[in-house]
Amino acid sequence: DIVQNSLWQYCDLYKEYYSSSEQRQLIKEKIVSSWKDMPILLRIQILMKLTEISIDNSDFNNAIDIINEAKSIKDSVTWPDRYGIALEAELAKLRFLAGQNDLAQDELQKALDSFYENENLIVNIDKAQVLRTIAQAYNSSGDTDKTLDIYKQAIEAGVENPNSRVRAEDLSATCCSMAINKVEPDDELFRRISEIYNSLGNPW
Repeated sequence: DIVQNSLWQYCDLYKEYYSSSEQRQLIKEKIVSSWKDMPILLRIQILMKLTEISIDNSDFNNAIDIINEAKSIKDSVTWPDRYGIALEAELAKLRFLAGQNDLAQDELQKALDSFYENENLIVNIDKAQVLRTIAQAYNSSGDTDKTLDIYKQAIEAGVENPNSRVRAEDLSATCCSMAINKVEPDDELFRRISEIYNSLGNPW
C-alpha cells in the first residue's frame, strides 16, 4: 500500500513539474524503478495517468510514447477477457485524444470484435462494464452513432443478470457514463432505460 500510494503521488509530481523535461524524466524513472513488485495492472494504470497528464499539456508525442509503453506491457500478459478488452479500449481512447486516430480506430475495432467473439466467456455482471469502456472510447473518437449503439448494447447487457441489485447498479453506471461523457440518449434508448428502471421493483 505504501508503494502504491507513493506511485500515485509521483504522478502528482509529474503533473506539477511537467514543464521541466529534466524533472519529469527523473520522476518517470523513479516510478519505473519502484514498481517492479507491483501488479501489472497498476503499472498500466500509472502509465495511463501519465499519458493523460501529457495530453493535458498538449505534449502528444510524449503521450504516444507512454501509450506504446503501456500497450507493450499489456500485450506481454494473457488477460481475462473482461480486463484485456477493457484495457485495449482505454488505450485506444488515449490514442484518439493524442491524435493517433487511425491506429486508435483499428485497436478499438479489435477490442469490440474480441468482445463479440468472447462474449460467452465473460460473466454477465462484467459485460456492461466492458461495453461502457468501449463506448467511452468511441465517444472520444467523435463517432456519435457508434457511441450510442454501444451504449444501447451496454444497457441490454446490464439486464442479463436476474439480480435486481446488479441490474440497478449497471443501469446507474451506464447512465452516469453517458452523462459524464455528454452522450444524449435518443428516444428509443430513453424508453428502454425507463422500462428497465420501472421493472426493478422495490427498493431499487
